[in-house]
Order: sequence, then C-alpha cells, then structure tokens
Amino acid sequence: MFPVLMLLAHLLLNGMSFSELVSDTDDSPGVATRARLLLILIVVIQCVVLAIACFVMATVYLEKIDGAEQWAGISLFVSQLLMAVAAWVQRLATLPPRE
Repeated sequence: MFPVLMLLAHLLLNGMSFSELVSDTDDSPGVATRARLLLILIVVIQCVVLAIACFVMATVYLEKIDGAEQWAGISLFVSQLLMAVAAWVQRLATLPPRE
C-alpha cells in the first residue's frame, strides 16, 4: 500500500504543469488555487506515508533481535524516502528556465 500511495503522489506532482502553479488566467479562474491545494495534498500524502513507514520500521522490524529481519524494515523506510526524494528532484529538474 505504501508504494502505491507514494507512486500516486509522484505522478500527481509531476503531472501538473508549472504554469498551473504560477498564476490564474481570465479564461480559467481558480486554476492556481486548485493546483496549490493539490500540491499541499501531495505533501501531506508523502509525509503520512513516510511517517507510517517509519512507524512500521521501528515497531515491527527493529524490535526484533534477528538482524536479517531488521533490514526488511530499514529497506521499507529507505525505499519510500527515496521515492519521495525522486519525485521532488524530478519536479525541480523539469522547472522552466528563468527569464
């Protein structure tokens, strides 16, 4: 479930164009407001997924003594963290150049 939500956040973040975030037009008022609300929703989804992955890592996997099972929890958290970082790096890499 975690990778699905993080993938959804990644697609939503990189699916919108930068012009939607910048300003409204007379033809379609409220586009920037909806895009900014979607951006806030994306950040909340990513924070919740990272918090749940951290909780699962700490309570389920790291409490066990066996070292082999600890790496499963660590890899769960690290994979979600890398997906969140990759989404923002891709978003920042595709910004239009400044004028």
